Amino acid sequence: MKDLSLTTVTKGGIECKVNKFNSAVNLYLGKVKDQWSSIPGHDWTTCSWKKNGECINRTRPDLDLV
Repeated sequence: MKDLSLTTVTKGGIECKVNKFNSAVNLYLGKVKDQWSSIPGHDWTTCSWKKNGECINRTRPDLDLV
């Protein structure tokens, strides 16, 4: 299995920081640079990915890692 913690860009071209794999919940945890944020000054938002690189939020497939 590929180590996704070294990924810096999502499939949609959005900058991301994958911090670590959390074995308790079986997910990769990290942040993405969210240009859609409606809160001023909040450029980064948290994100979770499955082991296969799919973003948990299925309304945003552009955040998938692979």
